[in-house]
Amino acid sequence: MYRISKTFEFDAAHRLMPPYEGKCSHMHGHTWRVEIVLVAEVLNPCGMVTDFTDLTPLRNYIAQRFDHATVNDTVEQPTCENIARHLYDWASANWNVESVRVWESATSWGEYGR
Repeated sequence: MYRISKTFEFDAAHRLMPPYEGKCSHMHGHTWRVEIVLVAEVLNPCGMVTDFTDLTPLRNYIAQRFDHATVNDTVEQPTCENIARHLYDWASANWNVESVRVWESATSWGEYGR
């Protein structure tokens, strides 16, 4: 199986909703990082899973929906896990996605995949 990965970053605010009761229930921001992993059993005629530039629609979607925005406006309970699932579902309509990982800090991430 062939795999490629591309990362994107965005700055956005969020707050976790009830039943969550910790400090993240207050509005706060992160510099988020998203990693998407695409897979293929056979490479395309150019010898690639896909051209990295073909992922521009995902970069644009992230920029329009998330960058300098409130993540709660797009994802109801915006945990890393739920944001990863949202982006996985969106990207899977266009590519063969294995997983999406979302970091809210350098040491904390959530992932959704198959």
